Amino acid sequence: MKSLVKMLLSLVVVGLITSCGGSATTSSFGVTSLDELPMATGPMAEPATGNISADVAAAEGLNFLTASADDFDHTDSQAMCETFNVARDAIVSAAQADTILCYVQNMSSLISDITDNDGHPIDVYDGEWHIFNLNITGAGDGSPDKVKMQIIREGENITSFKMFMCVRDGEGLIQNEYTEQLLDGDGLSMTAKGRYRDEWAGTHEVNVTGEFDDDGAYTQKTIETKNSGSEIGNEENTNWQEVTFTQTPGEFTVSGYQRGNHTDQGGSGTYQQAAYGVGQMLGDASPVIANLAMGNGAVNVDSAYTWDNDEHGQGGEDFPSEVFAWLGDTLA
Repeated sequence: MKSLVKMLLSLVVVGLITSCGGSATTSSFGVTSLDELPMATGPMAEPATGNISADVAAAEGLNFLTASADDFDHTDSQAMCETFNVARDAIVSAAQADTILCYVQNMSSLISDITDNDGHPIDVYDGEWHIFNLNITGAGDGSPDKVKMQIIREGENITSFKMFMCVRDGEGLIQNEYTEQLLDGDGLSMTAKGRYRDEWAGTHEVNVTGEFDDDGAYTQKTIETKNSGSEIGNEENTNWQEVTFTQTPGEFTVSGYQRGNHTDQGGSGTYQQAAYGVGQMLGDASPVIANLAMGNGAVNVDSAYTWDNDEHGQGGEDFPSEVFAWLGDTLA
C-alpha cells in the first residue's frame, strides 16, 4: 500500500533547523533590503489562550525534526504517522524555499558594493534584472552557479523579489529553481519551483501565503505543495500529489490528493488517495523546525487501488472513507 505522501523531496532539507538571513519578525513595512526578506518558515503569533481545551491538548507531541519510523510500531496510529509525514513534508518544502533565499541573502553585503566592468556602481534595487556568477564551495552538489534576479521597491520598501537559479550541466547551464516573493503591508505571497533528481525525477512547487501581526509574526500561513515525477529506470512508476497545509497559532488543517501508477512482480496497478485532517501544532511560535511538533488530531481518508498481472488477474478495491484520530503524546 502506498503511503499518503511519497517523499519526492529529500528530507535532508529538514536539517535546516534554523532560518538564515531575515525572518518574519520584520513586517513588510520594514523590508528595505534582501537580508530582511521574511522566511516561509518564520514564526507564528503566540497561540490565543484557550485555543485548545486543556483536557484534550497534547503536552509534547511528535517532533518534526527528530521523529522517524522507529517511533512507531503496530500498536500505534497509522493515521498519525501518515498525517505527520504530510505535515512535515509541507514544512520541509517551505524550508527549501527559504534555502533559495539564503543564497542571495548571504550575498547581500557583497552586492551592495558591486560594480560593473567599467567600475560603475550597480544598484540591485533599481527594478532591473541582474545576473551574477557564484562561486560557492561544494557547488557540484546542486548549489547554483548563476542567478538572475530582480528587486522592485515602492519608496524604500521591497514589494517584489524574483530570482532564477542555474546549475552547471557539462559545459552548459540549466535552470533548476525559481523563487518569487511579493510583499504588501499585511503579509506575503511566496512561490518556489524547480526540478529534482535522485531515485525519482520530476518537478516540485511550493506556494506560501501568510498574514502578519504588528510584530511581523504570522497570524495565518498556508503552504501548498505540488510534486510529480517518475522512478528513474522504471518510468512506469509515477506519482502526482497536491497538499494544502494551513497553520493558525496552535492548530493546523491539512488536505491532500495523490494518484499514480506502480509496477511490481510482473504486474501493474493504480492508486489514488485523498485525505483531510485537523490537529494541534506545538511550538509554532518558534522559527526553528526542531521546536515544532504535532499534537492530537484526526483525519478522514479515502483510498482506491487496482492491480493486474498474469497470476492474479485483474482486481480493484475501493475503501470506504473513514475517520481516524490519535493522541499526540502516546501515538495511540
